[in-house]
Amino acid sequence: MFLTKLNDHQRQWLRDDAGAPVKRAMADEDLCHLRDLESLLRDPSWHPAAIPMAAKRCIVTRNTRKVRRLRRWWLARMTGKTNQHDRHAGAPVDIHPVYGDDAAADDDPCSAAEADTEAIAGAEPAEADNIVAETQVLSWNINAVIRATGDCGFLVPLLSTIHVACLQEVTCAALEWLSDALGDDFYVASPQTLRGQAWPLEEHSVAIVYDKRRFHFLGSQVCVLDTRQERCVFLLRLRCLRSGTTLLVATTHLESGACEPADLRAQQLTYTLRLLEAASEEAVLLAGDLNIRDWEARHAGIGDDGGNKWFDAWHVAGAEKALASTGKIRFDRILLRRSGALEPISGGFFTVSYTHSTLTTKRIV
Repeated sequence: MFLTKLNDHQRQWLRDDAGAPVKRAMADEDLCHLRDLESLLRDPSWHPAAIPMAAKRCIVTRNTRKVRRLRRWWLARMTGKTNQHDRHAGAPVDIHPVYGDDAAADDDPCSAAEADTEAIAGAEPAEADNIVAETQVLSWNINAVIRATGDCGFLVPLLSTIHVACLQEVTCAALEWLSDALGDDFYVASPQTLRGQAWPLEEHSVAIVYDKRRFHFLGSQVCVLDTRQERCVFLLRLRCLRSGTTLLVATTHLESGACEPADLRAQQLTYTLRLLEAASEEAVLLAGDLNIRDWEARHAGIGDDGGNKWFDAWHVAGAEKALASTGKIRFDRILLRRSGALEPISGGFFTVSYTHSTLTTKRIV
């Protein structure tokens, strides 16, 4: 038997006297690197050999459950690509150099969020009270327009002026097209791209587009509804880089057509609202194609104007009837949870344009 001396990186594999693994908490910086790596792994165009040095250090020197999952994922992506012995059999791949300096890059969203947080924390009280963040939100079921026009070109000029967009009946082709057309300033997230969820049989899903210059991504979640049509609630957790406000954005496309049981859609909406009402974020937003009738809205507790717990975008914007309905029924809603952390400014939160509701919220830090 030979005694060996373990270095700091190997000590994580030790077990205590009771046989339990010795656990060490990961630094916030390393967690940020792992989140960035997970985003890269979900990008089919990214070459795994271009893994950032900081992320590679994390998956080599740590052994948490998340690290093991990302390490297996990265190795699977490397399979069939290239290594020191085998040639890459496919098309040439451009790999940007990765340097050993762990200093945060200028365009690193994690460092940007920290910088904004420090700036807000260091502001004088009078100055901090005047910091506001305006967020314009769009909700749109885009399927009918895509069928009429053949592509998503109508969305690009509109989304370039919006900070958060909740889209319904989005196809895989539409997701890819939007990701390319919007460029690096926007991220197009869906249950399929972020959570690995399979596409529904009808090949339509939901998506949330957000401006990466305005928001820092914190996390995502998919909640499957009691459904006959593979419907779900998709949630994104964001932090405003200017004000520091945490925002939970949720979108859904509730059951279409006749339901069995008859109140299924009302049950889906009630479940969704209770889920969001329990969220810890300072601002909570639900925007989607709810397909609801008046009696279903009353059953879920939001009525026509949002009820006691929610602001309804259309009502706060002035309830202009010409902009109210899809056909003769207001299927689509934008709802903002009532909270003491949010205050109406200049008469309200909301503005309306393009015959679709957009939401402007201002939050005093």
